[in-house]
Amino acid sequence: MSGNKYEFMYFPVKGYGNMVRIVLEDQGIPYEYKPVGENWPQVKPTTPFGQVPVLTVNGSTQIAQSHTIARYLGREHGLMGSNNIEQAQIEMWIDQSADLRKKFAKMIYTDYENGLKPFLESIPTELAPFEKQLTGDSAHLLFGKLTLADYIVFDVLHVLTALSPTCLDSSPHVKAFYTSFAAMSSNTYELTYFPVKGLGNMIRLILEDQSIKYKFNLITKDTWADFKPTTPFGQLPVLTINGKTKISQSHTIARYLGREHGLMGSNNIEQAQIEMWIDQTIDIRTKFLRMIYENYEAGKQPFIDSIPAQLEPFEKQLTGDSAHLLFGKLTLADYIVFDVLLVLTALSPTCLDSSPHVKAFYTSFGARKNLHAFLEKPEIKSMKFTGSMHHIK
Repeated sequence: MSGNKYEFMYFPVKGYGNMVRIVLEDQGIPYEYKPVGENWPQVKPTTPFGQVPVLTVNGSTQIAQSHTIARYLGREHGLMGSNNIEQAQIEMWIDQSADLRKKFAKMIYTDYENGLKPFLESIPTELAPFEKQLTGDSAHLLFGKLTLADYIVFDVLHVLTALSPTCLDSSPHVKAFYTSFAAMSSNTYELTYFPVKGLGNMIRLILEDQSIKYKFNLITKDTWADFKPTTPFGQLPVLTINGKTKISQSHTIARYLGREHGLMGSNNIEQAQIEMWIDQTIDIRTKFLRMIYENYEAGKQPFIDSIPAQLEPFEKQLTGDSAHLLFGKLTLADYIVFDVLLVLTALSPTCLDSSPHVKAFYTSFGARKNLHAFLEKPEIKSMKFTGSMHHIK
């Protein structure tokens, strides 16, 4: 996710601005909404084509055309597939939904009285390609993961069901997609953990950087005894979804969020590669924790001395691209590796000096706007990394 500042300008109707706002809202992307009303004569000359919506990026660059804005946001936030072929497939379905929207708009503005019934009768036929595509997976339109096509198709279905609430009844897979996507986009999260960074930090890095709204529930020594029996395994962290479903185990929570927010690759092979690097970081973290809790005095320096060797596979992997660990794009592995590097540099600020590509990754990733803002909060900076007596922050 980028640290760009967005202003979105549109009339006070859903219209062609709705698809853009759905993406912004569901992805938790901060933006300022500027409705256009009586000031339209003054605003119009300032727009690229004398029309809205317009997205202003960083106070200067204006992007018009609703689908162009949506595609821009899709590329910025990992919703356009992992290669050119996947992007073309995503755009193919977006363009097909645009054809359907044009027919709807033509009927509404030019022939509502005579055209409403024929248009409603045509909906099952218009949706037939979508119905076929969604057979076998009603959660997502393409690749078994969230893409921009899901948002654009959902918005068109939102328009159609407003026109006729029963219009999807003849398209059961489309209806299932519409229902599940609406529910998926409204998840609420509550993360419960102790007042240390520990194994909860990686989760908060994802939530904060992806601008995913969540409530942080702090557990202290005084409240732990009462809360412990309510957890799946008597341990933290726990992520509570929609007030009822509880997920424990820190890396399981991270992988869940990764799948929900497009951070786990585009297929099973990419997911396996992402998890491979995550598991490698677990090995490093396990060695760190064993030293901290069992052999700090005698084991600290040997552990620090071993860091370059432990980071050697990461150093090799990041050669040529120090921005991301895999596929030239943001994945869950980036967050998990960065969190481990946070721990290591807290133990020894110079420990990355022998691994220049790892150090470059650590520096650039830590400069991401939302991450930097989170890590600079006084309450986070003062928080220990572990619950041990050794005060590593």
